[in-house]
Amino acid sequence: MAISVALPLLLRLLLLPLLPVPKPAVADEFSYLLGADTFAHSRLTNPPHPLGPFFEAFHILVQPTYASMYPPGQALALALGQVTFGGAWWGVFLSVGLMCGAVCWLLQAFLPPRWSLAGGLSFALLFGVESYFMNSYWGGAVPALGGALLVGSVARLAVPRTRVRRPVLLALLAGVGVALLAGTRPWEGFCVALPCALALLAWLARGPEAVGTKLGSVVLPLLLVLVLAGAFLLRYNRRVTGDPFKPPYLLNLERYYTAPLFVWQSERPALVHQHEEMRRYYADWRRWESSLRAAGDSRNPLRVFLGWFHELKFCGGTVLAAILVAAFARGRRSRFLLLATAFVFAGLSVTLVQQLHYLAPAAGLLVAMQMQGLRVLGRLRLGGRRLAAFLPGVVLLAASIGLARNVVLTVRLEHAEQGRGFGERRAAVEARLSALPGRHLVLVQYGPDHVVHDEWVYNGADIDGSRVVFAHDMGPAENERLIRYFAGRVLWRFEPEERDRLTPHPGR
Repeated sequence: MAISVALPLLLRLLLLPLLPVPKPAVADEFSYLLGADTFAHSRLTNPPHPLGPFFEAFHILVQPTYASMYPPGQALALALGQVTFGGAWWGVFLSVGLMCGAVCWLLQAFLPPRWSLAGGLSFALLFGVESYFMNSYWGGAVPALGGALLVGSVARLAVPRTRVRRPVLLALLAGVGVALLAGTRPWEGFCVALPCALALLAWLARGPEAVGTKLGSVVLPLLLVLVLAGAFLLRYNRRVTGDPFKPPYLLNLERYYTAPLFVWQSERPALVHQHEEMRRYYADWRRWESSLRAAGDSRNPLRVFLGWFHELKFCGGTVLAAILVAAFARGRRSRFLLLATAFVFAGLSVTLVQQLHYLAPAAGLLVAMQMQGLRVLGRLRLGGRRLAAFLPGVVLLAASIGLARNVVLTVRLEHAEQGRGFGERRAAVEARLSALPGRHLVLVQYGPDHVVHDEWVYNGADIDGSRVVFAHDMGPAENERLIRYFAGRVLWRFEPEERDRLTPHPGR
């Protein structure tokens, strides 16, 4: 476990000269960073700004409060990095290390040491160094950590090989796992938690004479964590949306989205937006999501071998492993793996949009399934020796080659696009303004060729206290209200389609 935690973190630190701390560029990242900045200011949400329409942006709420639309788990990890180490990315860095260690710990519940080490390190190499789990602010490390804690704990409690050791600690870890899933990816987390709950119920039903002991050592500690986590989430919802049972995500869907999330839902009528960019973004949502699904990450040479796909089209390696396990493996743990994997795929099959980090809650579970399938395959012989003697080493070698190749391709891409990516452009404009004396108000004026996903109007939790504030240009009459409100600031007009042209605004 220590190796699985330390290796990806050490490799990422060594790569910092070639791959520096990433700049946020995607709308989701800015939303999570707003949540992190809110927590760093020691509050759950922010009061609505009196000129909220000027600061509307994708994936945030401006009414009834000013907040991120996402559940709070990822933002809390980013806030930890921001407060403790001075940068939100260090929260990503730490959560990735914990994720890799937790996945290795999960594998130890199902596999012998050599296999669990090979599976844990291969996962760490592929997801803990170069992937966007480590190099973005919207990756899946926190939900993957939660899923690994939950599955690893339940496997040790409900399907033990020997006498259960430290059941209270395992119950607490399972509760923490559920809390992390509920606070990051509720639907996919539910798909992982449901088979775990069924396994625990079956375990309680076995040996009725020990039910009292089980209730005291497992059920009560687990419920304690769940009640505390549930109370926090209900309070968070109430502070942000005014309704404890309406998460910010659902409120944002009601106000902005037209595309359905699940197969049984229908397209909603087009909504009225105050900004053309907001209309274009949400009106083109289906097309944008389709392009994401088609993009795919073709750089991973383990795509077929292990089935870790960028797109969730019933991961081929996992399905093959499940067939092998079902046909040849025996025992409660194999049945638990099969049941949990089936629930995950069933839950994902009813969603219309899939991305790799949506699968994060089940990452450790699917690695366990794949390694278990390889163990079954290892019973075959090659030259008089079983394949099991070679396969763990082959997995590690393939993961190492995949990481090296991906790092080379990423570094080349970074150098080819140096200064031209949206994240770098936005950071350069902010740095330029921050270097000037005084406080600044930037009115963003988009052109007809604007790339709608490159949204410049994002701000921190304390808009009025920020040295640089970005706002939509809403025309002379509306702009006058904004200019009067921010009297005393240097006023700029920013035109991103004109080579990021920044000029004094004629309004002052």
